[in-house]
Amino acid sequence: MTTRRRVPAAAAVVALALAVLAGAPRAGAAPGGAAPGGPATAAPAPIVALTFDDGPSTLTPQVLKILAKHKVKATFFMQGSHVAAYPDIARQVARKGHVIGNHSYTHPRFTEISDEQADNEIMSTNAVITATTGVTPVLFRYPFGEESDAGNRVIRREQMWGGVLWHWSTSNAGDYSCPGRKGVVKYVTGNATDQALILLHDGNDVLGCGARQMRYLDDAITALKKQGYRFGVVVPADGPSTVNQQSWVKVVEPSAAGVR
Repeated sequence: MTTRRRVPAAAAVVALALAVLAGAPRAGAAPGGAAPGGPATAAPAPIVALTFDDGPSTLTPQVLKILAKHKVKATFFMQGSHVAAYPDIARQVARKGHVIGNHSYTHPRFTEISDEQADNEIMSTNAVITATTGVTPVLFRYPFGEESDAGNRVIRREQMWGGVLWHWSTSNAGDYSCPGRKGVVKYVTGNATDQALILLHDGNDVLGCGARQMRYLDDAITALKKQGYRFGVVVPADGPSTVNQQSWVKVVEPSAAGVR
């Protein structure tokens, strides 16, 4: 699936880009971070973002526990109806310092709903997330990755950043297909590459896979760390990501996104 560029209001772009660009190399810096005429420095380790859709749910505390164990921050695209059902868990995600995005209220296919319904799906989710966690989402990920003109108009009007897709280059089954603990580890490590957004879930379909499958997260993080990967969060970018289906986002260190 591909996506077109979303053009949020200029004010949102400036405000959101400042933190991301604060760590950009100064003008005149040599490739790889070396100062002109100085010794070369090693390129930074590759970085990926773990992104969780469809929560919160009864599985989310298990996810949070494993992330805390490894001191990893993630990006959660929350479903509004689930925030309403599990407000305490949604607040836990916010308190732990993870990034929270909007994933609609009832998880419909936006290509099959009216303009009014698209507006309500996005705005109701923003409202319940803000009221529950104190966080107003900026990022929006369409259910099933299927965008619509109606949804895009709402995203632009609200100065949000939409069409956040992911990197999936293998034939390995995703977590929602219930491939088991080892199967999800294979999926995660197989799709890891620098700047990749890894698509995962903490609600809906994975509820039927059982809590045991969720143990994959401990193994996957350990494996990626051994391979030299860092873990970051998703923020808006000033250009499309060839790694993530041309989505206008990037992965940065949590500190660069103001995440503690």
